[in-house]
Amino acid sequence: MATSLLLLSMLVMTMDGHGTSDFFKDKDKCATEWSDLGLCLPFVGGDTKSPTVDCCSRLKLDVEKAKKCFCAFVEYRENPNLGLTINATLALSLPDACHRPMNVSECPDLLYLDPYSEDAKVFEDATALASPTTP
Repeated sequence: MATSLLLLSMLVMTMDGHGTSDFFKDKDKCATEWSDLGLCLPFVGGDTKSPTVDCCSRLKLDVEKAKKCFCAFVEYRENPNLGLTINATLALSLPDACHRPMNVSECPDLLYLDPYSEDAKVFEDATALASPTTP
């Protein structure tokens, strides 16, 4: 019985790719990057049509930590602990809108997401939208 309970709790923690404790770890590790992304909230929240100059100047996606933090910011978009409303499509368009391209298809690997999870699908869908299609 104890083994079954342990396995069930492990399954629940991994179902969405991250447990709640990972949110708080990522929040601590990404405090600076998420604070910088706060300047982009009007855009990623859908309140403005384009990001501000301040938002784009703070977007530092050339550093691996910043890239992972950006991916985590999008992953936790529906986590009530984040306390924000984020449109995933707009958030994932932010690097291109700021002329700082980022390969968001790397996000599931950076975040250790199950490739078949809903969170991974968000990044996959964004990659598909950004890729040109051939008739």
